[in-house]
Amino acid sequence: MASGKMDSTRETTTDKMPSPIEENLELKEIDTNLYSNTKQLWTPMGARGIFGGAVIAQALSAAQKTVSPEYVVHSLHSYFLLPGDNSHPIIYHVERVRDGRSYATRTVQAQQRGRAIFTITCSFQRPEPSTMSHNTPIPPDLPDPETLMNDSDLLQAMVDADKLSERERKGLIKRMEPGPIESRRVPFRRWNKDLEPYQKRQRFWVKARGSIEAQTSHAMALAYFSDSWFVGTSVKVNEPIEGKVVMMASLDHSVYFHIRDWRADEWLLYEMESSWSGGGRGFASGKIWRRDGVLVASCFQEGLVRVDNLKGNKRDAKI
Repeated sequence: MASGKMDSTRETTTDKMPSPIEENLELKEIDTNLYSNTKQLWTPMGARGIFGGAVIAQALSAAQKTVSPEYVVHSLHSYFLLPGDNSHPIIYHVERVRDGRSYATRTVQAQQRGRAIFTITCSFQRPEPSTMSHNTPIPPDLPDPETLMNDSDLLQAMVDADKLSERERKGLIKRMEPGPIESRRVPFRRWNKDLEPYQKRQRFWVKARGSIEAQTSHAMALAYFSDSWFVGTSVKVNEPIEGKVVMMASLDHSVYFHIRDWRADEWLLYEMESSWSGGGRGFASGKIWRRDGVLVASCFQEGLVRVDNLKGNKRDAKI
């Protein structure tokens, strides 16, 4: 079984074609400490704006461009302020907060049309020897990704069942278009039967399509897919819920990168749970393991979750 290890050096020169995620999230430098997207970013079906993972990943990428190669990201903490509009470019302004002997800090503000839509602080570390080491083990006895259907196959099965409206059918067909990430869902009900919401876990095998060379691009890819499915975790563990979810939006997002020797283009297990929901918000935490059981990253997010559960009540669909 592949370990998912990678060289921690930052390889930036290669004759290979960029992976889909590297191509989709490419940045151009427009001035000192200023970067902008070169491609139109994806807006998920039914979402109010650009996929948050794309903005997290590009902001991290902008920050990475301003630190020395020996510094590798170990944490990021971000806030979503306004929905992004994919018809306008995003400008990423990097502030070089600190360059120390062991750590470097960068803050990035993403702006559209003169307004801040997102802010992130990233911390980078030079390699240090480990004086102690432990990690939470990977859940045992889960199915291998090769035995599971990918999300496109699951959506195709829903379309073929012919139980959808024409609008729903067209929406699902649109979602089947291949993106930069491949995912395979571990069956939810089988592993969560008779559990309380706080005990339930949703799990996905996930990897970036294609082959990624640069270590910075592996971190960017993980930052991208770390926002996938996350905000809906508090809803998923409470199903069936009374009423209809009328709005979900990420409010903040944090990732801790624990190790350097891993690859985003090989299968990783992403497990999500929700320890709390209430007051129109839901909290989720996640762990990402290498296939051989080494913990790669831990993620945390709070999201806005509004449910219309009163007859005739129309909830405000604004933050």
